[in-house]
Amino acid sequence: MNLEFFNHLNKNKEHEEQTEKFINELENFLEKKDEIQESRQVSLISKNKIRNQQSVIIQQYADKENATLYYVNNQLENGKYRIEKYSNNKRENLQIEKEELPSDIEINTVMQMKDGKYQIDQELTEKIAQDIKKCTKQILDEQDKKLEEYRQEGHSYKITENRNNRVFIWDITTMPSIEIEAVDFPKELKEKVTEGTIVIYKNGKYEMKE
Repeated sequence: MNLEFFNHLNKNKEHEEQTEKFINELENFLEKKDEIQESRQVSLISKNKIRNQQSVIIQQYADKENATLYYVNNQLENGKYRIEKYSNNKRENLQIEKEELPSDIEINTVMQMKDGKYQIDQELTEKIAQDIKKCTKQILDEQDKKLEEYRQEGHSYKITENRNNRVFIWDITTMPSIEIEAVDFPKELKEKVTEGTIVIYKNGKYEMKE
């Protein structure tokens, strides 16, 4: 099955506030990138693209600096930190005890090894954050545009999947070869629709087809 997931851009005050918050959070490079992305209703494929591009960006900096970079991905339940090591055009996943890292370590920090110790590289952390911010915005803007092109006023859509709080729809009016993830699908309807349910997009929102 050929699936393509897109995000929707609502042209209203609420969305503008969410988008502004989203960009500000990216600029500050907050610790929990999943929360950053959720503030703008990111589809599953969007998250994967962002994560992949993040790795590409960090590797490019490692190559440019001719250095081994350590990127703090997250903290595990056992207290250890998951670290991505970028060196010689390769990425390696590590688990490192908190005691071995700087006391002011944060998620998304970039480090280098100096004198046998991990040290935060604040300059690279900020540069990489800015590049990831720009890349993320481009990915989401592109998906917003594609979804608007796909979804049409008055068209009927079949629910092809409703699982894990994600709804996928297919345009049965024009019957294209692709489906989309309806990331903006209203919560109240999610509880009513199942696979095979038909909805209509009318007056800028989804409605149950009578």
